[in-house]
Order: sequence, then structure tokens, then C-alpha cells
Amino acid sequence: MITNNDKLTKRIINLNPKLTFVIFGLLIPFYPIWLRIVGLFVIDKNIKNKKLFDFFSIILIFEFLFIFTAGYFIKLDKLTTNILLLTTFFVWFISIGIASKNMIDFENDNKNQITSSGTKIQKYFFRFINLIYFPFSIYWIQKEINKYEKID
Repeated sequence: MITNNDKLTKRIINLNPKLTFVIFGLLIPFYPIWLRIVGLFVIDKNIKNKKLFDFFSIILIFEFLFIFTAGYFIKLDKLTTNILLLTTFFVWFISIGIASKNMIDFENDNKNQITSSGTKIQKYFFRFINLIYFPFSIYWIQKEINKYEKID
């Protein structure tokens, strides 16, 4: 049962992995939109509070859009550029951390398994790394996401 943004969420959850790679892997400014929709979907399914992820994912979308559009037209000094990049990485890592944990929890039937064993921590870490290297790994992540509606 998809509840919020029904049509868009359903389309992204069921998107062909090859098309996902082209749209969200190669067109980098669209990646935070994919991350936000998938993250909110799994957080809703895990019945967890989504306020923190919602806040950081919106900031991430605006930062990516600014960096990839206005960044070409606006000359920023070195300090401003460094601050912008540091905040972007900070927000990005928090967003993918929340999303990766909720993705693995959803795949494991909503069991918070961070403390249960080292192998579960490896799954969280591996998904986190996959989301960092999204242009190369988004194809395989989307194959897993395509199974989410069947899990539901």
C-alpha cells in the first residue's frame, strides 16, 4: 500500500533498473529526488518518524540543484565553495545513512538489527557505500527496490 505521492512513488519503486541508471545515475542532480522518494517510502513502511530525513533530503535536493545549475553561472570565492561542499557532504551522508538503515530494516521485516550481529552491521554499511557510489550501484539497488512492493 503506497500512501504518499502514490503515482510518482509507485513509478520510481517499479522503475526499470536500466532506466533508473540513465535518469538518476547519469543525470546527477536528479539523484536526491530518487533518494528522497525511496527513503520516504521505506520510512513510511517501517512506521518511523520521517521528519529528520524529510528535512535533510529537501536541503540535499536544493544543494544539488544549486551546485549543478547556479554553480555554473555564479563565481563563488574559495571559502564559500568549501562551506557549500562541506554542508552538502554532511547533509548527503546523513540522508543516505537514514535511508540505508531504513532500506535494510524494511528488507528484514522492520527489525532493527543494528545490535544483533556484525553481519547486519555489514549490510547497513554496504548499502550506505552503495548509495555513496550511486552512479555505479543504482542499477543493483533499483533491482532490490523493485522487490519492495512485493514485500509489502
